[in-house]
Amino acid sequence: MSRNLIVLSMLIFAGGFAGAAVQLLENGGFEADPWIEQFNEGTQNYPEGWSGWGGSGWHVTTGNANDVPYILDEKAITIYWGDTGVHQPIAASEGDFFIFTGQMNHPTTDPYGAGGPLGGVLSEFRHGILRIEFWTGPWDPDPAQSGVLISSVEIGRTNGGDPGETWFDFTGGAQAPAGTGEVRFVAMVYDEPGEVVDGKLYFDDLAAFAPDARQADNPSPPYDAAVGANLDVLSWTAPEPNSPGDTVVCDVWLSPDEPNFVTSNPTAAKFVDTAESVSLSQEQFTLTPDTTYFWRVDCRDPSVGTTEGMVWTFNTGDMPPTVEAGDDQYVWIYMSDGDGDDTKVTVTLSGVIEDDGKSEVATEWTLNYSETAESTNVIIGDAAEPQTTVSIDNTGWFQFLLTADDSVGHDEDIVHVGVYPSACEAAKGDPSDWYSRYPGGLTGDVNNDCQTNLKDLAIVAATWLECMSEKLGCQL
Repeated sequence: MSRNLIVLSMLIFAGGFAGAAVQLLENGGFEADPWIEQFNEGTQNYPEGWSGWGGSGWHVTTGNANDVPYILDEKAITIYWGDTGVHQPIAASEGDFFIFTGQMNHPTTDPYGAGGPLGGVLSEFRHGILRIEFWTGPWDPDPAQSGVLISSVEIGRTNGGDPGETWFDFTGGAQAPAGTGEVRFVAMVYDEPGEVVDGKLYFDDLAAFAPDARQADNPSPPYDAAVGANLDVLSWTAPEPNSPGDTVVCDVWLSPDEPNFVTSNPTAAKFVDTAESVSLSQEQFTLTPDTTYFWRVDCRDPSVGTTEGMVWTFNTGDMPPTVEAGDDQYVWIYMSDGDGDDTKVTVTLSGVIEDDGKSEVATEWTLNYSETAESTNVIIGDAAEPQTTVSIDNTGWFQFLLTADDSVGHDEDIVHVGVYPSACEAAKGDPSDWYSRYPGGLTGDVNNDCQTNLKDLAIVAATWLECMSEKLGCQL
């Protein structure tokens, strides 16, 4: 059987990165023969250099259920059944960048995803996964001392229904977040919750790379980040010069096409003789919205020569948030608001933030302006929540500002809250209230309490037939 390679997410450029980067994994091709012997002896469940879970018996093996070695194309690891896999941990810290590559293959014999509780083919519930996990530290049998998973980045996935006897290649990268103490490179099979399916999957040629000391590092934007098309600055950390006193300069390649950064590539822009950043606006380079870009920083050291960088990527699919602060409110100090306190009023600020979720959004309510006594207390509940409460213990006119910021943009909106001494005054102040139907006020509302009733009739009756001026010819 030949290896018919289908490249699904390759980031390897012409010349490759393996020559300049550091290979991190031990026995990534699963060719360490002692493991096969130890497995058959029942003394080891995992390959040399690897740890795992769910690997009792033959769930992780180079053999089948009868312990007969089955090595695909001279090397491979076979993983059977459900939530099972292997991983290899390496010490890491915030900002470290890693590339993970590997292959997966579905055999046509005992195919991955067959069987299940109903006896049918449930391949859509079964996955092979390669991913990078970032942990606070190494595993420890004492849960209080053990590292905690911070985040994970999926590099590749196959499903039970994919073509059999075909090697699928996957490559991807990730940057360690804050708090990272360890990175784990994981190959696993996974059943969707509630499903139990049979079959097996082959993994091979797993490799992980990190930049060496001569390569640029710490890209900004981070690897595979979602940014806005208004992104202007690309930056990185250049390597230290080999000889003290020398100056390292870098060339930047940037392209929306597959990362073949050679001079013959007409779509690749090249920015030369930079230090540790480049301004796209100064270079007159305009990013296109909703586009994936690949970039590479090659650094030249006078005593070493040019070292090609690793290929980084970002996409311009991130859109800035939009803000709606809600409708203006007209309330009165003693209105029934559920707090049982007639000396203050509590209202709900009903803001709405819309965002694509591709970068973290920070929201905040603030009191932007007010017309009230200096002694007035205005207390905002949770100022970081779009929908929150505010308590006010005096009358006045208040303007609240809701802001939202993500990595690509800012938006804001205002809402007004008028606090009045009575419901009638609140009605008069509200341009959308029924009271506004009477531009001159209620004709019969003699006492100005927003109602025409017997109190008004009593006032009229008390002064019935009285004359207001002698100019009218009446007698006072």
